[in-house]
Amino acid sequence: GSDLVSKAPADGYTLLFNASLFATNPHLVKLPYDIHKDFTPIALVAKAPLLIVVNNDLPARTVSELIAYAKANPGKLNFGIGSNGSAGHLAQELLRSNAGIEIQMIPYKGSTPAYADLLGGRLQGGRLQGFTDPVLGAIGQVQGGKVRALAVTSSKRLSALPDVPTVAESGMVGFEYHSWYGVWGPPGLPADIVQRLNADINRWLTQPDVRAQFDKLGYEVQPGVPADFATFVRDNSARDAKIIKDAGIRAE
Repeated sequence: GSDLVSKAPADGYTLLFNASLFATNPHLVKLPYDIHKDFTPIALVAKAPLLIVVNNDLPARTVSELIAYAKANPGKLNFGIGSNGSAGHLAQELLRSNAGIEIQMIPYKGSTPAYADLLGGRLQGGRLQGFTDPVLGAIGQVQGGKVRALAVTSSKRLSALPDVPTVAESGMVGFEYHSWYGVWGPPGLPADIVQRLNADINRWLTQPDVRAQFDKLGYEVQPGVPADFATFVRDNSARDAKIIKDAGIRAE
């Protein structure tokens, strides 16, 4: 779909709605397009924080306690990965690197089997103890008491889970990571069309009922101009490139 948009007429009638993996994929796989040159950034739609969740049997109740547990039990902390290079995977690698701890990354084919093992504490040769997942997938498990949320990866707490602290509040100052969603057009999209689409999207994002729904899902809405979104994409892509290189992550 992205490739089709990169080659579409620049008339504003063919657009791309995509997630943050769009900015991560160039560092994992060979693509037939350049995400910066072959698309016109239009608008950031929403940022989706992630929740760091653990099995209810794990003694850690905060990120600080999780780090202490990992240091006291090197190599024995097992966290699931929904897919290689996913937002949850990269957030876990960032946490591991910043905290200087060992975390065994256990690959799964999606979140569903990961949650099945996390809830049951199952894992061949051990136990699955944690998982970092975008809030939309994790919030139901947390609210249902099936797993324990240690922290949210955004810069501020979620209104839907006000008692869950941020990672930064938990002692890792400056830590922030999001999955996110945006809209792009084909290359060479005229400025007047870009501005009109951006204004329409921002107008929709600021409607009270839309904001209320995003808040309920735990998403952050941050309307801005196209130049802001272009910078946001470049910054996030560069950050993910470093995480991927430092961790030696390869495409599945």
